[in-house]
Formats: sequence, structure tokens, C-alpha cells
Amino acid sequence: MIQRSTVVPVGHFYKTHGVNGELALSYTSMLVEEVEADCWVVDMDGILVPFFPVSFRLRGKEAALVCFDGVTTETEAKALVGKEVYFSKKYLEEVSEEDLGWDTLIGFTVVDESAGELGTVQGIDDSTLNTLLVVSDGEKETLIPLAGDFLVGIDVAASQVIVSLPEALLDL
Repeated sequence: MIQRSTVVPVGHFYKTHGVNGELALSYTSMLVEEVEADCWVVDMDGILVPFFPVSFRLRGKEAALVCFDGVTTETEAKALVGKEVYFSKKYLEEVSEEDLGWDTLIGFTVVDESAGELGTVQGIDDSTLNTLLVVSDGEKETLIPLAGDFLVGIDVAASQVIVSLPEALLDL
């Protein structure tokens, strides 16, 4: 069984394309452009299911078309429309830190240099000029600015975001 902790979100299918099972993907992660994933993971009603691409091509900015092994009709493809798509975290190691999109950090553990582990990134709030990590420790939710002074680094291999936050921010 595929665990959520082993994958990162890359986008979602928004429609079928043609009648031969091809799907249109709206992607939010540069992983789609940067790596040639041999297995794509799709959230099928809460269960992560692997699919194996047989063809893939970029289509404009932040969109792509993909065909999977075993999905050969429009009807079969329609079952995937609206579903979230994930790649294995192993592909993060193939991409430079500069090319990682903020959405790639979802599921990473946030570690403060002095306070230790703060929780897991649940989402990214980029609705304002200041991009924020939405971090939860299971009991409370904390918003952490992704400003240069607070963000120390990203350890892709360990799936960690290292921050250095003032105590006042942690007490909020």
C-alpha cells in the first residue's frame, strides 16, 4: 500500500482528451517537467493507486497530456478526472532546490533550529504577497512565513524544511 508520506502532490486531472484514454493534467509542481516518472500515483477516493504512463507530453504552461497503461477509452479516463496526482518523493532528489515549487513541500516535516520539530506542512498559502507554510502538529495550526530570514534550508532527502523562527512567532 502506498503511504501519503512517500509521495508529493504534482497536480490534478481536469478533463479527458480525445477518445483513447488520454487525460489533461493541470500541474503545480516542476517535477512533472523535470523528471520522467515511471509511476504516477492517483488518489482514488482516499486510496493511492499507481498508474504507469505510456505517453506524456507538455501542453502549454502548467498543463500536460498523459496516457496510462490499461486506460484506453474515454470512459475509463473519465473515472480519473478531478483526481489528485502524486509522484514519489524519490524524484525530489533529481531536481535542484531552486526548481522545487512550494507545493512540493506539502508533507515535509518543519524543524526549527532551536525549538525542534514543529509539525508537518499541510498546505501553502500564497493568497498574499508573503507565502506561508500551513503547519500542523495535530493539535494546532501555525502559519510560517517563507521569508529569507526564517527559511534556513530544505533537506529533500530527509523531507524536512529547516527554519529559524523567533520565539514570539512560535508562541502565537
